[in-house]
This record gives sequence, C-alpha cells and structure tokens, in this order.
Amino acid sequence: MISLIICSRTSTLNKELMANIEGTIGCQFEFIVIDNSDNRYNIFEAYNLGVIQSKGDILCFMHDDILFHTSNWGEKVCDYLKDEKIGGIGIAGSPYVAKTIGTWWGGGLINQHQLHTVNGKLNLISRYCDKIEAKQKEVVVLDGVWFCIKRNIFMQISFDEINFTGFHFYDIDIALQVYQAGYRLLTVYDILIEHNSQGNLNRQWFENAKAFNQKWKRLLPFSSGKISFAKACTAELRTINELTIIEIGNGRPAKEVYLDAMKRLLADKRLYLFYRSPKYFAYFLHNYLKA
Repeated sequence: MISLIICSRTSTLNKELMANIEGTIGCQFEFIVIDNSDNRYNIFEAYNLGVIQSKGDILCFMHDDILFHTSNWGEKVCDYLKDEKIGGIGIAGSPYVAKTIGTWWGGGLINQHQLHTVNGKLNLISRYCDKIEAKQKEVVVLDGVWFCIKRNIFMQISFDEINFTGFHFYDIDIALQVYQAGYRLLTVYDILIEHNSQGNLNRQWFENAKAFNQKWKRLLPFSSGKISFAKACTAELRTINELTIIEIGNGRPAKEVYLDAMKRLLADKRLYLFYRSPKYFAYFLHNYLKA
C-alpha cells in the first residue's frame, strides 16, 4: 500500500486532487493529510507526523497543488521500488549537489519531467543532464513536489527538525539521508504530474540553505559519480552566480554579494584549473566595481 502524505494549507484536502488521485493511482492507498491551515507545523514536523500515522510500505510525500496525468501511476511506483537497491524516486532532481550554497537546480544539472503552469499556460518540462533520453535517471537529490521513499528506510532516517525550520531543504536533506543509508535514488519519466505553483527563495530559504551546507559540509560537493570535472566546475560557477541573484533579491547590498562571490570562487581549488573561472571572476569584479 502507498501512503500519500500531504501537508495541507487548507483544513480539508482539495476535492479535485482527491478525485484525481482516486481515479489515477491504480493501487491500494491511504490519505495522510496533515492539516496545516493554521501554520502549526513546519514541513519537517508535518512530514514526520505523517510518517508516524502512515501504514503503507511506500511513503509518498507530495504538494497539495498537483494533479496526475498518468493512469495506474501507483503500480509504476511499486515496480520501481521492488528493486532492493532503490530507496526513492521522484520526477525532478539532480545527480550533483554543489559545495556552494544554492538550489538543487542552480548548477544546471537537472533531470526533470513534469507539467508546469506558466502565465496560465500548461507546459511540459523535460530535461536530461546527459541529453540522453531514458525511462529513469540516477540522482542524489529529489525535488519536493512529489517523491516516494520506502517506509523501512525511516528506521534509519527522519526529516530533520533540529537543524531546519520552515518549508525549504526538507527534500534535499532527506534525499541525501537516503543516499547515505546505502540506497540509490531515481528521477522517473513515465509518471507525469502537473504542478501549479513555484517556490519562494526568501530569507527563510537562505537560512535553511546555510544550515544545509553546514550540516553536510564534509560531504559536499556530492554526486552520483557520473559527473565529469568540467560539468562539476560549471555547476559550481553557475551556483555561485545564482546565489548572487538570490541574495540581492533578498535585499543584501550588491557590493557585499559580489565580493563574497569572488571569495567563493577563489576558495575552491578545483575552479583554479577550469577555463571558465576567469570569465566568472571578471563578471563578479565588474559588478562589484559598478555597485
């Protein structure tokens, strides 16, 4: 059985979503809905509570603003997780986690297949890191819009209520916990999900980003082992650049931001050997002098 664990922003789950799941899942399931309409819980607390309440062998953590476009998707989930080596699956993720603070997608190494509404129009987003189409791709982190993990792994892991608060980095952190417990993670391309919102990279996101990097600093950067030196360096440079945009967007003085970006670039010895580094340094220096 699959336990669908949802941290709901409303006191009752959206009827359209309930009907959609009932009509598409194709296997035995249960709803575990954590009522968070009064903002009582952060996402780590809500999901841990959901794990405790659940009875399924597979735990599916999902946003409350998605719809499924694949029939019998629950059977597909069960088929993937029959493999003893696979600990979890999702529809978006990356085979690389940068040393630099940033989003999982900021480095450009993205495996993703989903429908997303942009300006009222539904668009299919399908990406492959290595440009090779496949039914599945190995990753080390999963995006929180929808992901499934075997229940028995939660004897070794839990959503980290100690180091984090709010609603960011629960997905990346739990994915690394699964990976460190000795299991593989996959993004899959045969379960199509529509997502109707975007994340907010606010100040609270930044605080959790710093907490994540502090917690995993001895491991980072981390990859599935299939990332070349050039791709890893490019991902780091892009992540450093992304961080400048996020910080300035959250009101930090641009001069401080670009100075820190140059320091981060110079502090990573791997980047000294990469041909694109001088271009990024010149870009950061130019913006620093202009600020």
